Amino acid sequence: MPSFIKDYWDVLLLYIVLLFVFVRAHNYLLRSKTALTGNYSGVQKLQISAVSLVILGVSFVSFRGLARVPIQFIDAGKYASANYIDIVINTPFSILLTMDKTNLSEIKVVDEQVAFNTVNPIKEHKDKTFAKKNVVIIILESFSKEYTGLGKSKSYTPFLDSLMQHSLVFKNAISNAGTSIEGIPAVLSSFPNLMPNPYINSSYSGNKLTSMASLLKGEGYQTSFFHGGTNGTMNFDSYANLSGFVNYYGRTEYNNESDFDNNWGIWDEPFLQYTAKTVNTYSSPFLAAIFTLSSHHPFKVPEKYTNKFPKTSLEIIESIGYTDYALSKFFRISKKMPWYNNTLFVLTPDHTSISRIIFTTMMLDIIKFQ
Repeated sequence: MPSFIKDYWDVLLLYIVLLFVFVRAHNYLLRSKTALTGNYSGVQKLQISAVSLVILGVSFVSFRGLARVPIQFIDAGKYASANYIDIVINTPFSILLTMDKTNLSEIKVVDEQVAFNTVNPIKEHKDKTFAKKNVVIIILESFSKEYTGLGKSKSYTPFLDSLMQHSLVFKNAISNAGTSIEGIPAVLSSFPNLMPNPYINSSYSGNKLTSMASLLKGEGYQTSFFHGGTNGTMNFDSYANLSGFVNYYGRTEYNNESDFDNNWGIWDEPFLQYTAKTVNTYSSPFLAAIFTLSSHHPFKVPEKYTNKFPKTSLEIIESIGYTDYALSKFFRISKKMPWYNNTLFVLTPDHTSISRIIFTTMMLDIIKFQ
């Protein structure tokens, strides 16, 4: 307690002042109170109802927040690092939020030291010089191997296929998650979907988490996360801040509602152009994580591109073609910029999506069931 008072004396002073104000206000209201009888006039009843509604509205917003989804632990990540989240969040909120959540049971199969001696997950390459190339990670919403030339059927991603001719391609992969809220931490923090609840919405979301951003920031990299969705969507902005991304660019930062898709956020084509131009203002080295948007349900494309891209019985295919086209325009403009030739580009989906292949559909059902 003495240490707390010394470090946070201003909080204690504010508490005493507020306590004084509340006591005085309470005593004043007691002196001027009206007995709660049924003898109110119609005007008085309307006034009391209006005040009650205002109090109810303020209370609701205070408890839930104004975002599309109720506030979570990770929302505190917008205002504080993981070390201070417990101070930002109040105790009643923590109790109410976690009372229906299941914590993970610790499983010990072998002694931890034996496990590390057998398979050491920490890899060091001391014999090699760290090349500070720029890194751009492009996470493609709901893309699947099935939609590309790797699917051994008709491809709907001509530009992505052309990139594969000049890239290191991993042909065998299994989707780690079934939704974006699970896929982003899996890609950027190597945090697989192993819990009943997504990490971002779990009681562990305030824990310190390493990521590509936190590791490269230690090497002097400028780190940024780009997602055209409405800020606060799936708490990606909070996750980005907690995991080490210094800058976040979403629909708010884009600041042009004429490119809003009327569903989730900004169309991929203009947002990727904006991303390339923003990255062009950076000094090397930098890390940019880019998460596309338009191939998300309801799978719409801008009106000017109606009937431009192929359609099939899978409703996602048209939006896949549009995002592939937006990606080609992103590389076209990036190729003219000075940072391009010193940049490592990594492309991956966040998770797979609807499929004609029975095996893939069964695996998606298993992921959802788990």
